[in-house]
Amino acid sequence: MFGWRRDPVVTMTTAKLFVSICAWLLFCVPALPQSSLNQTTLIKTARGILVVHNEPGLNFTLELNGQNLEPLTSQDYLFVKVDGRVTQLHLVSIANFAPELNERKLNDWLVLERHRDWEAAYVGNLLRVRLKIVSEVLMLNPNRAALYWTFPLPQTNGSQQVKSQSYLSVISNGHVVMLNCAVEGNDTEALAKRFMLSTMATLKISDKTIDVSAVQDAIRKGTM
Repeated sequence: MFGWRRDPVVTMTTAKLFVSICAWLLFCVPALPQSSLNQTTLIKTARGILVVHNEPGLNFTLELNGQNLEPLTSQDYLFVKVDGRVTQLHLVSIANFAPELNERKLNDWLVLERHRDWEAAYVGNLLRVRLKIVSEVLMLNPNRAALYWTFPLPQTNGSQQVKSQSYLSVISNGHVVMLNCAVEGNDTEALAKRFMLSTMATLKISDKTIDVSAVQDAIRKGTM
């Protein structure tokens, strides 16, 4: 298991949204109609995949760069393996885990820690263990705080491949935008952290809906 989810069906109108890098994978072809339940589009680029997300109040692009990208399926969601590392993107409305914070002005890192505790409580209950979490507040730039946190997975037997789960989260427009990587095999938490930091650095927020067709055209022309 590489990602944690609460609901068998998640729509864009739910307070907690898991965008598990699903939507559409476009290899520089005309954009396919987007599902009304998922407003995320994946576009193949020379460097990897460009994630384009549009929903009321939250529009952004994010790059998943690598040489080998492999979409993975699960019962309800898709994941992407980037150069062997399983990666998932989560979008979580703050109103879902801390509705009272909408009326309070807290530092981003305090909100992120509140979200970490909420997520960790669910995973801990699922695994029936007390997670040993290590976390670190980072400043990606002078205006954007991030929270990196990780925990080892209980080793139920000697053959378990996934050693730990690592997360990197930021706040944007009333949502937590979070990357999650499964650390397995020869991968390390340090390498996963470096990957997530470089990926999150590509996050670009837009104050209006992003035109997917225009983005595709720009990629074709080499101007993006």
